[in-house]
Amino acid sequence: MSTLPDPNHHLWLNRRSWWVAFTVIYDGYRQERVRLPLKTRNLEEARARRDQIMKEFSQQPGCELRVRLRRAAPRERART
Repeated sequence: MSTLPDPNHHLWLNRRSWWVAFTVIYDGYRQERVRLPLKTRNLEEARARRDQIMKEFSQQPGCELRVRLRRAAPRERART
């Protein structure tokens, strides 16, 4: 298993259009979940738009992004 970050972090395909979702922390304690449509079906374009949006949020005064770049450990299936 690779330890590299998932290139599609914070992206999900909702029907046929990509969306971005991440958490923003304002002033060190207020949190807001951000979910925005990227209005594209193209994965490469979605990645570029995600990166631009996250960059813009991170540059706002008093704003910090909470991001997870490592893949979650695989869950074991419950045996029945």
